[in-house]
Amino acid sequence: MRNAIILTIVLIFVGTASAAPAAPEVIVNNATMECSHFMAGDECMDCEIPPGWVSLGYNTWECPADYREVTANVTCSRFKIDRCCTEGHSGAPGECEGMIINELTRQCRFLNENEAVPAGWRGKPPATPNNAWTCPEGYTWSGENGCLGAFLLSAVLWGAFFWKT
Repeated sequence: MRNAIILTIVLIFVGTASAAPAAPEVIVNNATMECSHFMAGDECMDCEIPPGWVSLGYNTWECPADYREVTANVTCSRFKIDRCCTEGHSGAPGECEGMIINELTRQCRFLNENEAVPAGWRGKPPATPNNAWTCPEGYTWSGENGCLGAFLLSAVLWGAFFWKT
């Protein structure tokens, strides 16, 4: 019984957790004596420190003396994850280009590779910026890219622990 209680508490915290952005840091290019503020990303985006630059760590807020502050050319990759393409989520905009919406069923999903937009669904209008194309609040995600798998896994784990106690 004790294991079931502990597992339930863990699953409650895991189910309600949301990832925080990486802490800001200062990066420097010692060859050019330049510095820049850098954010490594969050649960919806990953950014890489450019070649030739190094981090001074998370506890450094100021550029070193004699260094010129610039904006480093950082490359970021957005994640194609349902929560990152849902209106009102907590992170940076995700990679939502292939997301489609069905207003009748109030569902969203990502197109599979080489799949055409099915009848009853619509894709991103051409004039809509990527960061404005999100699954509306109150809609659900259909298909394997939703949270059903995580829910089923937690139910199986809970059942396994409960069964043994």
